[in-house]
Amino acid sequence: MSPNQQTNATDGMLNPREGVSIQWNLLLRKNGEILSADSNLLENLGYSNLQTLTAPKLIRDWNSIRSQDFLWKGSLILLDSQDQEVRLEGFVELLSEDVFLFRLFRFQIEKRMEDLFFQIFHKNLAIKLIIEVETGKIVNVSESALEFYGYSRDEFLKLRISDINLLNPEQIKTEMLLASSENRLHFNFIHRLKSGIHRDVEVFSGPISLNNKTYLYSIIHDVTERNRALEARAISEKKYRNLIELAADGIVLIGPDGSIEEANPMSSELTGYPKESMLGMTAFDMIDSDNLSESPLRLEEGSTLIRERVIRRADGSLIPVEINAVSLEHGRLLAVVRDIRERKLIQKKMENSLKEKELMLQEIHHRVKNNLQIVSSLLSLHSEFNENPYLQKVLRECELRVKSMALVHEELYRSDDLAKVDLKSYYFSLSSNLLSIYGRSEKVQIHDLQDSFFMSIDRAIPIGLILNELLTNSLKYAFEDDQNGEIFLLLKKRNEQVELEYRDTGVGFDLDQAQELQNGLGLKLIDMLSQQLHAKLSLKTEKGFFLRMLFDGWKE
Repeated sequence: MSPNQQTNATDGMLNPREGVSIQWNLLLRKNGEILSADSNLLENLGYSNLQTLTAPKLIRDWNSIRSQDFLWKGSLILLDSQDQEVRLEGFVELLSEDVFLFRLFRFQIEKRMEDLFFQIFHKNLAIKLIIEVETGKIVNVSESALEFYGYSRDEFLKLRISDINLLNPEQIKTEMLLASSENRLHFNFIHRLKSGIHRDVEVFSGPISLNNKTYLYSIIHDVTERNRALEARAISEKKYRNLIELAADGIVLIGPDGSIEEANPMSSELTGYPKESMLGMTAFDMIDSDNLSESPLRLEEGSTLIRERVIRRADGSLIPVEINAVSLEHGRLLAVVRDIRERKLIQKKMENSLKEKELMLQEIHHRVKNNLQIVSSLLSLHSEFNENPYLQKVLRECELRVKSMALVHEELYRSDDLAKVDLKSYYFSLSSNLLSIYGRSEKVQIHDLQDSFFMSIDRAIPIGLILNELLTNSLKYAFEDDQNGEIFLLLKKRNEQVELEYRDTGVGFDLDQAQELQNGLGLKLIDMLSQQLHAKLSLKTEKGFFLRMLFDGWKE
């Protein structure tokens, strides 16, 4: 027993003081035999069997204590079942030459601290280990550590840190020394669980001192999923950066003030500026001044805009580009800039070629129209020099039919669209021509179509012939000499179905009698042309003439 622990006889009893709440008694012989011990004391020290327990195993410096023949009070160091030191207050009383009575106390404040430590260490969800620096032995583990690693407490307390850390022992020793000297407190390791699974862990470790020994108090976080997510993010970022860096188009990130914040290699090649120079410029420095008023720098977030612009290269040359800009957060723009010089050249060639073809097609329509007019003139000459009234009538009707076909080519020649005829314009020209020929313009009113209606030439010619027959018949037979009349034409389109309705306000006629008088040529021609157009035909000839044609599958 050290001298500063000795007391005189008057101090043999420990005076009661505030905070003392637990007293344990221990009765021992000088030979080390333990005669009796409080069960709570043994339980707190981790012993279950008194029969195998001796004083030298329980009390540090036992040999020094038993050689003393005086009373003392102060601190006594006991050893628990894990050979860890436990310091208790108390006094020793010599009951006889051979028997000692130890009265040991634990103060309430100390118990409260131990309870608090127990709650923080064992019940907190964080994974915690206490490791002996000198040996690497694991001396205490939290409940969450048992759950994480999969060991029981007894199994865990038999392990060393090298049993779960994948570093080699020398590296582990080095890291522990760094932590114990507080030169480094944060570590990243790979730990092995009881199941053999490896987990990435982040360790915060610092030194604590217990019973004159240094331990590491380590808090461990499982960061496996976080590391996997970071790895996946790094791979994704690398992939997308490669896509941007290797892109065939220039890609530029533009700030809300127009400053260039990022640019890929192709954008440097496109503009002629090195990347370092571009990052000190704005988009306005490159867009040609004539284009500045329309530069797309104000877009709603998430919206896109595609514009053709002209940019000025570093050498002063101008090149056409297509800018596809998308608005990002905080007013930034991501712009994909594509060189369209080659596209513009091809477009110019195509425009020139198309113009040449349009001129050629116009010339063809013009020549066809002229040829048809020549045929019409020949028919007119034949009718004038022929004395047979029936042949004159037939030749005159053929002349009008040829003129109706020539009129289609004339409309195409005058139209901007060389593939389609506007039936509104065609019908107006045809009806005006026939009114003039038959001298009925003062008596008969032909109502024009209200809206333009375009159709291809392969439909326009047969429909033009049908309209020519209908108008001719109405002007020749529908109205008496002094009778006024009207002619109506209606065209309606619904989805892929077109309906044509023609009617006049004439006297009407007997269908069978009309076919006999004309040999049925006009009506036969209408029927034949409607079949060619795959149209459904219906007629009414009483109280005026009415015709309806229904076209299915009309996709123009």
